Amino acid sequence: MATSSRTLRSTLIALIALAALGLALTTLHAEDAAKAPRLVIKKALYGDLPDGTKIDVTKKVAEMVKDDTLSVAATNENFTDPIEGTAKKLQVDYTFDGKEKSKTVNENETLTISNTGE
Repeated sequence: MATSSRTLRSTLIALIALAALGLALTTLHAEDAAKAPRLVIKKALYGDLPDGTKIDVTKKVAEMVKDDTLSVAATNENFTDPIEGTAKKLQVDYTFDGKEKSKTVNENETLTISNTGE
């Protein structure tokens, strides 16, 4: 009887330990998910869009994201002038909470993405 009581106690302790480990892992996963960025810049182009001369400014635009928001002026000062004398546009393709979106503004306008993804 003493042996089965010890076995039962050992089994219960092992189950409690496994449950605690599972809870700890779930908590860590939830914390990681909470830290994941909601706004992710996938592609940003500046120039004579859609078919003319343009430059890839993805990295620069991605670096401008702050607290899952973006506000960037579509200017030659920000991105250089890929084609002088031509009206340019800034196009940003992004995901917000995993949903694909895109915005485009004309040269000298400001492209904004709020903390709701719009």
